[in-house]
Order: sequence, then C-alpha cells, then structure tokens
Amino acid sequence: MVFQFYSEGGDLYINYKGDYKILLQIDSPTVTIRAYDNAKFRVDIFDDGDTDITVVEGSVIMIDKGFKVTLKENEKASFNEEELLGKVKLYSFDEWEKWNINKDKVFSNIPKSIRYLPDELHPYAYDFDNNGVWVNVKE
Repeated sequence: MVFQFYSEGGDLYINYKGDYKILLQIDSPTVTIRAYDNAKFRVDIFDDGDTDITVVEGSVIMIDKGFKVTLKENEKASFNEEELLGKVKLYSFDEWEKWNINKDKVFSNIPKSIRYLPDELHPYAYDFDNNGVWVNVKE
C-alpha cells in the first residue's frame, strides 16, 4: 500500500508512524521522498521548486533522475531540478522544527481527560487537559 502526496510549495512536517507494508511518498517538483518505517522529517519546497529535506528521526530515501540518497536522523539535503546540491549533518533545529518536536511529545502521551469523555469527543481530550480542570461534584 502507498500513501502518496504531491506539493508544489510550502513547508511540511511529517511524523510518519508506518511499517514496511505501507510506503509514504511525498513528491515535490524536484524530488521524490519515501519513508518505509517510522520517521519524522521536514520538507521545504521553495518557489523555484528547489527542495530541502531535514530528518529529525528515522530515515527517508530521496529518488530523482537516476540518483538515490538516504538521509538519516539529524541530516539535511538540498535538491534542485538537476542534482543533489548538498548533504550535511545537523547540530540544531530551527524554531519551527523545535515547535513540531515539542508537539510530537505532547500528542504522543495519552491525555488524562480521555477517560471522562465519550468517544466522539476523544479528539478534543488534549484541549480539555490544557484548558480546564476536572472536579468531582457530589450529586
């Protein structure tokens, strides 16, 4: 099975929880990015189609015009229509990546409010945890 997305521009942050039975594929104007297993990564697609990929956790594979490049945790690569422009090791993340990493940590924990809510409200349990308090009231 393949989940495939195409984006002509913008910034994507992906927290992919997959396995080898399901392939996640992101296509940009210049490169195809594939994740086969758990991976957190960022894709920046610029107006001219140039694409940067940053891997936070796991690994991804980029394929285009006869080349195949694997990026691992804390690596970044840049591509244009013709070639791989560079691959570097990262030692820090920018504010947007840090914000996404923090949100991943928050949403990976089961919210406490979920036990009090009916099934249809489970998606809002994080909001209940962060914006209110539960109190016991005698009837």
